[in-house]
Amino acid sequence: MRTTTGQSGQSGQSSRRTGGWQSYHLRADAVRGVLARLDGSLSSPGSLALPWDDALASVFLDPDDLLEALHGVWTRRLLARVDLELETGTGTPRQSVETAWRATRTQLPALRTLLDRYADTDVAQRCVTGEHRLLAVAAGLATLSDPAPRSAGRGAELVASLQQKRTPTRHRRTHTQRLSRLLGCRHGFAAA
Repeated sequence: MRTTTGQSGQSGQSSRRTGGWQSYHLRADAVRGVLARLDGSLSSPGSLALPWDDALASVFLDPDDLLEALHGVWTRRLLARVDLELETGTGTPRQSVETAWRATRTQLPALRTLLDRYADTDVAQRCVTGEHRLLAVAAGLATLSDPAPRSAGRGAELVASLQQKRTPTRHRRTHTQRLSRLLGCRHGFAAA
């Protein structure tokens, strides 16, 4: 990560702190911009590629640094959803993890597509190993005392099974459509 440094002395320490926060905010803004660009290009997933331009090069060290930041977004959202499902879900831990993974994929389809496209890169392999291990532990397929490669392998199997079970999005109904169907409305909600 690039940081800005200030002048020497006490004001320099303050400037470094500000520089760190400035760098954090620049990276966060850039990641949000990339996610918006990805969402905009979701209509043609074949053209979905990791963006890289001068603006991103001024914030990230290289495309791998950007890919790692994007994977961090996916992992944080996924693990937050896993935690929520484990707390509120009614199924087994494995079912909760599966539900969380599917919900996160639905929430971030363009990001998931991009990460899948770059899954064979070294940086993606490093990122996904920790994610898989945490998913395996959360699903009850491994423990923290298991060797990392074994638990990561169990998590990878879980994710692979979820990717194969992917439901086509054209059959999914919106919340409004499901509610209309439950209430017996033929044409959705009428304006009041």
